[in-house]
Parts: sequence; structure tokens; C-alpha cells
Amino acid sequence: MTEDQLQELFTYRHRCRDGVKELRRSIVIFDEKPYFYTAKTIRVKNLNDCDTALRGIPKNCKDKDWIIQEYAQFRQRMTDLLRAQERVNAKSEMDCFYWHEENTQNITSNDEQFFKLIDKHKNAIVSHYDKAIQDLYVFKHLMVNGGLFIATRKKQDSGQDDDTYLRTIIDNRSRFFLSQEKVKFFVLDGTADIDPDYQTEYVRVLNSSQYSIPLDMSIEQSNVPASRSNLINGSSGEAIIKLVKNEITKLAANKNSGAALIITYKKIEEHFSASNVKTGHFGGVRGLNDYCDMHIVGQVGFNRQPELEYYVRYITRHPEELEHLRKMGEAGSRKHIKSMLSMKNGTFTNGEINQIMLASILSDFEQNIFRTSIRKYDNSDHVTVFTFWNSTAYAELNQMIAERYRPFGVEIIDLGVPNALTRMRTEQRAATNEDKTNPQKILNWLEQQPSGKEFKIVNMLEQIGLSNKQFQLVKDQNKYIQQEFNNMKTARRGYYCKSK
Repeated sequence: MTEDQLQELFTYRHRCRDGVKELRRSIVIFDEKPYFYTAKTIRVKNLNDCDTALRGIPKNCKDKDWIIQEYAQFRQRMTDLLRAQERVNAKSEMDCFYWHEENTQNITSNDEQFFKLIDKHKNAIVSHYDKAIQDLYVFKHLMVNGGLFIATRKKQDSGQDDDTYLRTIIDNRSRFFLSQEKVKFFVLDGTADIDPDYQTEYVRVLNSSQYSIPLDMSIEQSNVPASRSNLINGSSGEAIIKLVKNEITKLAANKNSGAALIITYKKIEEHFSASNVKTGHFGGVRGLNDYCDMHIVGQVGFNRQPELEYYVRYITRHPEELEHLRKMGEAGSRKHIKSMLSMKNGTFTNGEINQIMLASILSDFEQNIFRTSIRKYDNSDHVTVFTFWNSTAYAELNQMIAERYRPFGVEIIDLGVPNALTRMRTEQRAATNEDKTNPQKILNWLEQQPSGKEFKIVNMLEQIGLSNKQFQLVKDQNKYIQQEFNNMKTARRGYYCKSK
């Protein structure tokens, strides 16, 4: 939001005997989370677009040539920096370090004069590029405060191109007029107590537990490898999507509650579409009331941001981190940032950054499930939430969900690994020395038998060439096959019946 927009929002005109006075509002209410910080990205395109915009200043402006010449030098300097680092880091998948200009904090030879002229001709400038004024002030902020230099390389089948840019972090606390005691900001956000962005020294989260009511809701968790990379780029992505879709359809049918809402990654949400299924994607349903009559919601994966985003949030909690990075220099900051972004099994090794990530995911999860009828105070229908993600790697997230909702009467059900997924993994596993693994031999034999056929284990083992010891080992190691044979038991001891 520009300074002019802020001025318009936070002031009002009051007519009195002495005429019309402009007064500042003493209370401001937000119905959504405000931006406590802004992480601005600077690419070569931003530099070029601003150059184009400045050339749109009227020709009769006597200072136009000076403005263009001064900015052109800055643009060339920053473009050379970005291009040079592209070549230096061409072999790295990602490179990140703290950058700041040691010799100057200015864009031009006279920044005060430059920005006076920019503000004077802002209408002409923004008519060619609407974000030009904002970008120019961001450039100035970068020169004064420095920022993160980031270079990423295209990953195979990721759909993302190489990218090189600078990122400067702007603390927005000054926008909340903290020095003026009469100004109070109230934010109405149901996830303020868990969203890490609110955990700053100038925000006080009020306890509103007296307004809480029990929730007629259950959360049923399935252990599925549903990361973005697995579902979109993984070799088994399509099979897992189909499997999850079938699981949700089956689980929803058992609830007999009509249509279901599925929320997942934008790129694959259409794969879950069906006559009785509505779809949404992460970041696209927040605040919507479109699904407030629905009682079933499935979340496939979760809204996990790039690793660097969580480090940026860490920096906003610890502003002193930027000064530490400045003192480290390029090589030292590169090593430090790499250690802060270190991950193991999908989670950060740095405990605080990991908590920032998990709390952010939990906050987004709550926003998603409260799109359903559970958001209504007068709701009388049971709401079922199905989750599909790696419950082993993200066991801590599941624990946070349980601690969050159990006090309100929500039942947490661990469904484990779906049988269909276990079977798929069994069928896909490569054999070491033979054409098929022992579990695959058993499943293949069962597949060939007609429905309703009774058989004895000894006869099956003779036909597929396995010993009873090998069969018992398969059952011990493969829960799916173990459950299949338990389901096929008959009243006659030692006899099994192929399921219909």
C-alpha cells in the first residue's frame, strides 16, 4: 500500500465550525491478516520496466535527461551484478547469500532530488508501469539495508526456469503508527494464535476462549506421500492421485453426506474433479464462503512454501539476523544460510524455523477446513476432514493438529497407510533375482483365482513354489497381504475363500 493510500485509509474529514479538518482515525479494524512485513523481489525485469516508465516522463520536463541518465547507471550496475552471479553459480541448484553495496547507499548522485522529481511526475511514470514508484523505493531500501541474493537452477521436470534475483525485507511496523498511543489496530483472525506472523513484540493476541464452542467434527488422517514433487513430478504421481481420489470417494460415500470439497495443489486440482466433488487449491479458498454448506473436506498435501520463505519469516522475528549476515560477508553468509536451510526427511534441522513452517501449515489447514459448515455457529451437521500427506515425516504436524482440536471434542482418527497404496507399492517393487518378488507371486496367484473359490494355503504355496516359512515372512512384513488373508478366512479351519 502506498503512502497516499495509507493516508486516505487512516484519515477522515470532519466538518466543524472552523471548516473541514483532516483527522486521523483512532481505531482501525482489519478482517484479514495485515502484512507485518513485505519481502520484495528485484529481478532484471523490474529494473527494465522502471527504465521504460521513467522514459514516459513528459519531454518538457527539463530534468528528464538527468533522471534517465542517473537511473540508467544504477540499472546497468544492478543488471551486471545479477548477470555475473548467474554465470558464477551456473552449476549450483540454489545459491543464497547476503548482499549489500559497501561504497554507497544511493541509487543516484542525489537521491533526495531524484525522488522529489519522481513524486512530481508519478502520474506519468505509473501510466507506463503501475508499480514503478513502489519498485524505485524498494531499490532505495535495498541500497540502504541490503538483501538476499538468490539464484535457483531449473530442476528436471519441475516446470521452473532458472531464476536470479535480490530479495529485500521491509518491516512494516512503521505503518501501524506505533508511536501514536491513540491509534489502535484490531485484527479479526481466527488463526492469529497459531500463525507465526503474529509472533512479534508489537502484536498482542487476545484470548477469546470464552467464545469457543464444541466442534462436531472428526479428522481422519491417511499416510500418503503427497508432496508437491511426488504428485506432480514423481514417477508414481498419477497412480497416487488416482488412488487418493478413489479413497476420498469411498470414504465420503460411507459418510453419506453428499458432495465433498478437495483442496490440493493448483496444478493438479482438476484431476480430483467429479460430479460429487468440488475442488480448490492452496491459497485460493481462504476467506471464501462458497462451501459453507458442505460437510466433507479432503486435503491432499499441504501448503508448504519454498524453504527460503520460512527463513525470511525467521528474519522478521530476529531483525538482528540481517546485521549478523552483513558482518559475515558473502562467503560467510552463504555458509550460514545453507546451514539454516538444512533439512532432513522434509523438516528443518533448525528447530525454530521448523516450528515456523509447521505452524504456518497448521494455520493454512485451519483456514481450509473452516470453509465448510463447521464455520457456522448454528451448524448441526457432523463435518469430516480427510487428510492425505506423509504422516511419518510430519508426525509432529499431526500431533499439533490433535492438540489443537481435541479440546473442542474433535475425534482424531489415524487411518494409517491405505491398503490400496500398500498393494501398489508391493506390485511396483523390483525383484532382486527373479521376475517377481514373493509378495507379487502371491498377489498374482490370487488375481488368477475366480471369485468365491475356496483354497488351502498349502495348495497355493505348491503352485507358486514358496515354502510356508517364506509365506509367514511375507505376512509379517506386508500388512496388506496379512489383512487380505485375514479377510479371506472361512469357518472351516485351514480354508480361505477368494473375495468376491
